[in-house]
Amino acid sequence: MKEDAIPSASPPTAPTTVTTQPMTTVTPDIVMSHQKVRKIATHEEDLQQYGQAFFERPIGDYTFGPEKTKDIRAFIERYEYLGTVGISPRWVFGARLDGILACVVCFNLPNAFSRVLGPTTRQYECLIQRGASASFAHKHLSSRTIALAVDWMVKNTEKRLFCAYADCTAAEIGTIYQSLNMDFLGFKFGTKELYINPTFKNGRPFSAQSLRRTVLFKKWWKEEYNEPFPSAWLNPKNGFKDMSKVPPEHKRWLYDRGNRIIAESKKVKSPPKGKYLLVKGKDKREQRYLESLKNYKTYPYPKRDDPKIAMMLKEAMEFAAASGTGFST
Repeated sequence: MKEDAIPSASPPTAPTTVTTQPMTTVTPDIVMSHQKVRKIATHEEDLQQYGQAFFERPIGDYTFGPEKTKDIRAFIERYEYLGTVGISPRWVFGARLDGILACVVCFNLPNAFSRVLGPTTRQYECLIQRGASASFAHKHLSSRTIALAVDWMVKNTEKRLFCAYADCTAAEIGTIYQSLNMDFLGFKFGTKELYINPTFKNGRPFSAQSLRRTVLFKKWWKEEYNEPFPSAWLNPKNGFKDMSKVPPEHKRWLYDRGNRIIAESKKVKSPPKGKYLLVKGKDKREQRYLESLKNYKTYPYPKRDDPKIAMMLKEAMEFAAASGTGFST
């Protein structure tokens, strides 16, 4: 191990805050989500490949089950508007039609655990990380797939609390989550600031918290030492880094590398995201118990035909376009 290769980093300077142009006045109307736009964009090509009859198949013809990440990556890149799987999901569930992938739901652990079910939230909480359906998919396939995926997760894992976000910079209000009767906690979540660095993530916006992810620490370590991140520094239960096990000099080097990236980046504001929660017990008794743990406030569902919501979506999209945060993860 190259102990002498640890660089000393100078203290990071304060990042520059981007000043964007004032918002333009817009007329409130119904805004279409980026995900819907993506589905429309792939429609003609799918129609030529599969034929009209494929688009008209009943939902009963679909099969559902767990998938492997390597088998759904190309699908997500084609049909999900971000065009990437992002951090490798821990669990993947999908729907197929005649063996052809038609819908995918990806689950992962959240970047930071909440306390919406009190001290035991960490045990139950799970993030709906990505999801997409093909242009030929039945109109109810997405909601059916998520519902069955949640059932599978409850049966096969300890997860009982499912969290999802609606990104207003992508004109999302969480319609699919509303169809599943998930609790809406309002548009007040997500990071308030993002950073842009042309040498990091291909210039795509990122959060400061993302610089502390295990996958990034592993990447940096491999680049610097040409060897895998020491397994002794990982939590054996979940594979995440355990910084209490990392020697101080290596911990300082990892944190300093992230701080240098922040210091060389532009800081931009990020519009808040809407948050939805679904609590699902394995039986009625567990459901009652989980319901008793809820300690959060819920709000009425947002609707696209609400002028205030329409205005919020348009302003968020305009701000994202002006600051370069439109497709942040």
